[in-house]
Amino acid sequence: MNHKHPLFFLQIIIPIVLIFIMLIFLPRFSSMQKWEGQKIYNRHCASCHGKEGNGLKNLFPAIRESSITAPQDLVCLIRNGRNSGSVVAMPPNQTINSKEMKLLLIYLYKEIFRISVPNLLSEEVEKGDAFCNP
Repeated sequence: MNHKHPLFFLQIIIPIVLIFIMLIFLPRFSSMQKWEGQKIYNRHCASCHGKEGNGLKNLFPAIRESSITAPQDLVCLIRNGRNSGSVVAMPPNQTINSKEMKLLLIYLYKEIFRISVPNLLSEEVEKGDAFCNP
């Protein structure tokens, strides 16, 4: 086999260049997702649940130890809120779009719940939106 053939060169160099590009830009994408998710959390959630999800004692619950972690359940909770008797315990939020919801959930999983992000998160967000929207 002749290693000086141009196709051989392309078959070796192109994958190496692509891997190099992924290694450089993938961490930036991940940190960008975190930053975007954190902005959404700070805008919509942190005033009640706190910057780190610890809540405000006797007023707003800590979400760091939440038992609600399934993507569809979180989407429903965020979209529809939660009532406690005649008092609105958590107001509904219909303003977060699907892309923002996904970024918010990624942030919640990684930084607040500190558990792994579900594999099919995008599909689960879409299912949650379809199921939960009033």
